[in-house]
Amino acid sequence: MLFNLRGIFVTGTDTGVGKTWTAAHLIRNLRGQGSDVYPLKPVESGCVEISGALRAQDAETLREAAQLAESEPVVRHKLRTPVAPMLAARQEGVEIRLQDLVAFCRREGMLVVEGAGGWRTPLAEDGDVQALAAELGLPVLVVAEDRLGAINQVLLTCEAVQKSHCHLAGVVLNRLKPGTEDFGNFRVLEHRLGDVPVWRTRHEEWLDEKQAHHLMSTFMTTPVGC
Repeated sequence: MLFNLRGIFVTGTDTGVGKTWTAAHLIRNLRGQGSDVYPLKPVESGCVEISGALRAQDAETLREAAQLAESEPVVRHKLRTPVAPMLAARQEGVEIRLQDLVAFCRREGMLVVEGAGGWRTPLAEDGDVQALAAELGLPVLVVAEDRLGAINQVLLTCEAVQKSHCHLAGVVLNRLKPGTEDFGNFRVLEHRLGDVPVWRTRHEEWLDEKQAHHLMSTFMTTPVGC
């Protein structure tokens, strides 16, 4: 475990729930407070080839949010196939090892590390998102889409995070689509999760200043080490 690291690990209940969008806003908020932020997306699959080079769209979104130079590495492995990173790597003849990803995440400053897919998505031949987060020892933020079925997905993911002895920093319930009805997920999750804070965003609308400050305070003052 790398107890000297600072920052947060962003995971999700599934793919496509708004992890990158959330991580990018966290990065901007941290920069606005004067923090030196380093974004990381250790593995990204589903990359698109442009002008002969693979483009990792999520990683580039994080880079732009941090205003990081292109010479600074944000992603360790770029993979074409749009499946779980371990499966994509196998198909493309790439070997990914957990300790290589851990070493890649050794950076100075406040880290915002984004996983791939959900909490148990396989990243390497010998480890998944959970294993990487546990090795890094960063507080974990769970992102979920505010939709039918979210309560079950969030509670199961949060339970898994806590059982892995990682610090659960909170949950962002993200209403991705405009005009989506209120399923009551937020109120139920607030009650069921107790001391674990839950924040709710709406389509293209991030948290207000007070909420964003509260979210960041939950991990900026938390001792690292799962």
